[in-house]
Amino acid sequence: MSMYSASMQHRSFVWQISAVCFFLGLLLAAATVTASKVTGTSRTGFIYNPESNNTVKPDKDKKMETLQEEIQKLRADKTALEKAASTKTDVSKTLNQELQETKLYAGLSEVAGPGAVVTLTDSKKDRLIGVDPQSYLIHDRDIRDVVNELRAAGAEAIVVNGQRITGSSSIRCAGPIILINQEEMANPFTIQAIGDPDKLVSALNIKNGVLDQIRTFGPDMARSEKKTQLRLPAYAGSTHIKYAKPVAPKTTSGNDESK
Repeated sequence: MSMYSASMQHRSFVWQISAVCFFLGLLLAAATVTASKVTGTSRTGFIYNPESNNTVKPDKDKKMETLQEEIQKLRADKTALEKAASTKTDVSKTLNQELQETKLYAGLSEVAGPGAVVTLTDSKKDRLIGVDPQSYLIHDRDIRDVVNELRAAGAEAIVVNGQRITGSSSIRCAGPIILINQEEMANPFTIQAIGDPDKLVSALNIKNGVLDQIRTFGPDMARSEKKTQLRLPAYAGSTHIKYAKPVAPKTTSGNDESK
């Protein structure tokens, strides 16, 4: 066999392999497209159901809602047991009263009272050329500033879009959405606070104050109003603490007592 004929046979073998690989690639691409149509998963995280012809949330969201409902039920059962225990002895009553006050302070109890409501929304004003478009939007820092101002003015309970703000709450940006207690929130944002209505609204609306700064790029971006009665839900998230442990009280030694 000549070198020329051997080279031709080798080239023929390579082309055959290439053709087979190309054909397998087409089959793989077709299978991928078919699987995508069957599952119907979109970039927004919703799943298309061809039988119902509408969109449904992933199972993860349903599981989260179920867990939150279970937490609320368990807390309600716990409160009922606490109240039952408080009717037995004076000591139990005192302990239960202190427990309820602690839960109230921690944001674990539903509360009602007078206060104020603040609404933050993206500006509908026409964008000016040369101005950053982000300036016309409500950001996580705006919500934090309002919450901090309300706290400084004596607010005793605060809720943002239904989420109770506690000592462990977080308000942060995550792309186009804002996470409050790790829950996704979108514009507009309603902030409810229980406290002295006059003090709360006055603190928010002082000249060059927090609401004035938000209104810089649109007077419709922030508004506040007094309320004679508000009802705020309890914090519904997890209260599990993994690393922080209570510190035992210090005890004096025998030598210290003798001095």
